[in-house]
Amino acid sequence: MPQCPNCNYKLVFLEKKLRYKCAKCGRIFLQNFIENKDFRQWNKFQRDLEKHNLELEIKQIEEENLKKKKIRELNKIKKALRLLFNGFRPRLNLTPEQRKLRKKEYNKLWNENNPAKLKAMRRKRLERHREKIYIYLKKWRASNLDKSRLKQRLTYWRGQQAKLAEQELEFNGYKPYTNGLEDSFSTFGLSDQLHLT
Repeated sequence: MPQCPNCNYKLVFLEKKLRYKCAKCGRIFLQNFIENKDFRQWNKFQRDLEKHNLELEIKQIEEENLKKKKIRELNKIKKALRLLFNGFRPRLNLTPEQRKLRKKEYNKLWNENNPAKLKAMRRKRLERHREKIYIYLKKWRASNLDKSRLKQRLTYWRGQQAKLAEQELEFNGYKPYTNGLEDSFSTFGLSDQLHLT
């Protein structure tokens, strides 16, 4: 609501005259004068607010950089202490191929021993790079149409084959194992089914 420049009382807009009138001191002001003044005040307030927000952001970024710097220094100190007490590891003279094989074996062992962690890492990776992965898959499907169609057909027919196997087992009288496991057949029935094919 616009205020009177003289006494800071609320102004009333006169539509016929296109002017503002103060109810307290009785002065009349042009519409442009009052609106320009209000806009200037609002603009100044916005600039001060943006300046304040910018200063806060700069302060926050500086604090984050300081924290990162402290963490880097702590890591350096930890590394130095580790070297001080443990000493340098003897370096093995391995060829690049041997190093790759060794790394692959270590990774394979780690994956086998930590399946839950591996699953969580894959889920995180998918969440982080979901769009990139989908774009890559879309490009792969577009460039390898025959392979992608073949894959889709295989998955479809494997599903159909599983349904047929279930129907045939039920038809031959094998009942599902119902001790807490739903939709599963006895091992004997499945081995019999595999023996027939």
